Amino acid sequence: MKEAAQAYTLEMLAVLVRVAMDEGAPPAARVTAANAVLDRGHGKPTTNVDAKVATVDVTKLHLQALLDLSAPAPQPTGAERGAP
Repeated sequence: MKEAAQAYTLEMLAVLVRVAMDEGAPPAARVTAANAVLDRGHGKPTTNVDAKVATVDVTKLHLQALLDLSAPAPQPTGAERGAP
């Protein structure tokens, strides 16, 4: 399939260029075609991502969750029970 599609590369590039240059074509079609031509000629623009990557110890978190679940519930104090 890929090889069959690649056989039409030059013709399809010519179509994209014709649409991009056709002043009678809808603006959205012209922009899409122009972007496609530029992407194929120069590659897609790079995107910079500013991200903080943290390592999470899932085993430790799981163990803590199990410990929290197995801990006895706190007993209410006298004031919480409504005692004077």
